[in-house]
Amino acid sequence: MPLDLTAEFTRDATAEVEGVWENIGGDAELLIAAWENPAQTKALRAIPRALRRRVEAGRLTPDEDHALMCRIVAETILLGWKNIQFKGKDIKYSREAAEKVLREVPRFYSLVLELAQEEGRFLEAELEKKVKN
Repeated sequence: MPLDLTAEFTRDATAEVEGVWENIGGDAELLIAAWENPAQTKALRAIPRALRRRVEAGRLTPDEDHALMCRIVAETILLGWKNIQFKGKDIKYSREAAEKVLREVPRFYSLVLELAQEEGRFLEAELEKKVKN
């Protein structure tokens, strides 16, 4: 049986931008958009020219680079959460809260990037299978 590449490898345009809920343990869930989605591309292009030149020349300090990426990920990738605590207290989702947590918890930042880069999460065929189950 032939493999239809379009059916198997086409991203769901809505899911890649609006995100997919992902359970990360217990009742905790994250709303994750796809890496390299249109909103992320737009945010990267919107970086001021002077800062963009520093980025491209590799002249940002590691802290500056991490802060910039956390801001962009909070704006375009980590779009929501449920049942998350930070330093022992419930924390309501907001872009600002997401940016803070991403900056202060490196392993959480890594998890968000990993989830956003898993192509299968955003493929139409995989989403259809989840709906059927």
